[in-house]
Amino acid sequence: MADGYLTITAEKKTKDGEREESFSLNRSVAVSDTVQTEKVAAIYENGVLTVTLPKKEEAKPRKINVTVN
Repeated sequence: MADGYLTITAEKKTKDGEREESFSLNRSVAVSDTVQTEKVAAIYENGVLTVTLPKKEEAKPRKINVTVN
């Protein structure tokens, strides 16, 4: 996370005998200012990347009880 953008970079290298291939990927995504940037987390498991972007408390919807007479 930097300057309101989440940047994901991946690189894969394979070798088959004498032949070597590489692949790289770089993506940047704008992130809302309602995200707690210090709590952004990512986990890579079984070939799936999961990125968690928690909202700030003030950005979460509030529940207000209304009494009707």
